[in-house]
Amino acid sequence: MKRISSKEFEEHVGKDLYSKGLDQQKRNILESAFLGDKDEGKITQREAEQTLKHIEKNRHKLNLSEDDIKKFREVLDRRMR
Repeated sequence: MKRISSKEFEEHVGKDLYSKGLDQQKRNILESAFLGDKDEGKITQREAEQTLKHIEKNRHKLNLSEDDIKKFREVLDRRMR
């Protein structure tokens, strides 16, 4: 099972989200909601799915649209393989 680190997130996922039109603030929100305060900054695919569900459920609190979440999911699906 592949793991994603905060460095990978910043370098790859962040750039992909930027190219899809998500601004820095939304990218930061997604990164902190997704990676949280993991010690080694890595998250497994299973953890990623659980976290995505949590983000989707709380997207209004995070000030994210369904489209933002959809873009995030697309980028993550590619990265986690």
